[in-house]
Amino acid sequence: MARASAATYGLLCILVGAVLAVLYVTAPMLQTLFTKPAINDITTDLADPPAFVAIPVPPYPPDSADKQRQGYPEIASITLAAPPGAVFEKARDIAIDMDWRIRAAEPDAGRLEAVATTPMMRFKDDVVVRLRPEGDGTRVDLRSRSRIGRHDLGTNARRIQDFLDRLQR
Repeated sequence: MARASAATYGLLCILVGAVLAVLYVTAPMLQTLFTKPAINDITTDLADPPAFVAIPVPPYPPDSADKQRQGYPEIASITLAAPPGAVFEKARDIAIDMDWRIRAAEPDAGRLEAVATTPMMRFKDDVVVRLRPEGDGTRVDLRSRSRIGRHDLGTNARRIQDFLDRLQR
């Protein structure tokens, strides 16, 4: 009888540990689900979102701009004090480092398009980086769009912010 009780206790500990691990992983996603707007297309330039050319992606939905302003006000363009060519090289290196599959790299046009894969569920998301000369520097804009779903759980905003943070280092 004591053996069955010890086995039951051990099984219960494993089950509780598994439930806690699942909650640990999913809690941030659930928080985002309930606190952020249901959008799956994020851009740094709400007035003129970067367009995809090589990857067939629909235009940025106009109704997403207000939702993005509300949910992700920190997502914005940056300007770097370097020429577009140098910024392009660094942007391409960062995209490769982030394991994006580059679909188009056009330094003269200042455009890079790629497919990013989410780590957990392996969803494919489309990303475009646009570089424009601005004064003595380069203005950098991105757009990241999930292919499926209406709510990306903040994935695209995190991807853009991570890319911009790396680019500014």
